[in-house]
Amino acid sequence: MISVIEYPYLTMVLALAAIFMAAFLACPRTQRRPMILSGLLSCPFSLCSFLFDPEYWHPLRIIDFPFSPEDILFSFTTGGLLWFLVISLMRADISLHIHIRIVLTRYRITVLHGSIVYAVFWLAGIGVMSAALIGIASVLGYTLWLRRDLWSISGIGMVGFTAAYAIFIKITFLAFPAFHWQWNVGAMWSTLLWGVPLGELAWAVMFGSTWPLVAAYLFDARIGNGRNADAFRPREGVLSEGGENRKRPLIEPIGKGRGAL
Repeated sequence: MISVIEYPYLTMVLALAAIFMAAFLACPRTQRRPMILSGLLSCPFSLCSFLFDPEYWHPLRIIDFPFSPEDILFSFTTGGLLWFLVISLMRADISLHIHIRIVLTRYRITVLHGSIVYAVFWLAGIGVMSAALIGIASVLGYTLWLRRDLWSISGIGMVGFTAAYAIFIKITFLAFPAFHWQWNVGAMWSTLLWGVPLGELAWAVMFGSTWPLVAAYLFDARIGNGRNADAFRPREGVLSEGGENRKRPLIEPIGKGRGAL
């Protein structure tokens, strides 16, 4: 039988999953699709977990494999919760124009960009976490260059997610004091700041500022001047992409209220 004390990483991601479900159920139905899609698009990053083990940390997983169910669940829940958090804190109307073909095309290009930058710096020998942070930063710069109008999403994500994640990790360490020893103690990124590994805080800053911006870019988001949109309704519309007019679902704001997708 699996012991909660023996597998703090598993317990942590199960807690994230519970928070995710609560947030999902609290969403109006029309807000749920982007939240799920943001989580799903974040999942492939879990396949890179083996690169961080054991240089950055060596967590005890329920399956001894390069990546585990915990890694996949962590990527899914953080990706979905980050989108939910950012949109919940936004005060402006935002409309989403989600077309899966375009989402996947942009996603592949963006991930390839970040992966190349990461690989260059990792092969240069600067360390896996440092290379990962530089790769994420390059994606942030690339996406802001493409969509400067979405900068507010990046700022909200950086502040909101970093604060929430730091508190969550702090609580996890208080519940499982020995969990810290699964990091590479003595390495720079394992240095504790407010009782949280520096690498976790740095990752939260970069992921929090980058992923919601990337998701908004993938979803072809448009931020309006209205405030407090609380619901969206789908309709069929025609948008131009790459010189072609294609019918695809739109998500438009209706009504007033806070935190709509």
